[in-house]
Amino acid sequence: MRRWRHGVVMFVAVVFLEGKREHRAALRDALLLHAKLARDKVERCVRVDICADPVDPASFLIYALFDDEAAYRAYQETQQYSDVAILIEPWTASRRVLTYELISDRPLPPPATPTHPGGHA
Repeated sequence: MRRWRHGVVMFVAVVFLEGKREHRAALRDALLLHAKLARDKVERCVRVDICADPVDPASFLIYALFDDEAAYRAYQETQQYSDVAILIEPWTASRRVLTYELISDRPLPPPATPTHPGGHA
């Protein structure tokens, strides 16, 4: 697994996916295979996790971490991404994609010296 590179902003894509009930098993299998292939073969993809809703087995959360936004955009242009999108589209009821910058692992600046509210040191 690649490690955090000091000072680099990593990019996160989170996908909320609701599958059609009658296709939930096939959708689950396709997502798991896609995640494994992305982890193993997609350049600058750090991780892809597939999460299943414990209450609704046709609902999934996908968490994908990339070196940067350019890596994520390049991944979206791959044949693998196109193939899985075409495969799962008829099995999907809804899909929502959110993107973020990963900040929890980013090196923090030194803490500022707090000042007293009354102006005293």
